[in-house]
Amino acid sequence: MLIIFTVNEQIVQLISTASDSVLFQFQWTEAIPLIGKPITNIFNALTTFFGTAPVGIVNVYGYEGLLIKFGVGALGGNIIYSIVCGIILGQTCALILMYLKRLFYSIVLGMIAPLIIAADVMKKSL
Repeated sequence: MLIIFTVNEQIVQLISTASDSVLFQFQWTEAIPLIGKPITNIFNALTTFFGTAPVGIVNVYGYEGLLIKFGVGALGGNIIYSIVCGIILGQTCALILMYLKRLFYSIVLGMIAPLIIAADVMKKSL
């Protein structure tokens, strides 16, 4: 079992490291379809006046970046982004619930195990 857990942990670590370096870019104006473009133009005019970089493009990394990118696209009204965001959120919630259920079963079995052992010892001693 130790080998299986060790190999599983190494695979998860490799995937986590690989996904943390993936860059997703989106424009925050995608979340505000009607007034986002004029606001971005105003901000860009102000930033070029003061000599700083233009705004509007956001860089996000990893799994959180993927979720934020599709969430912002879904808020902007893109149906494909809405479907993908729903699938990602659904799978994430299902995984969390599955692990919570497994944790609950482990706790219950850990509490019942001494009782089963005591009952088995009593049964064999009689």
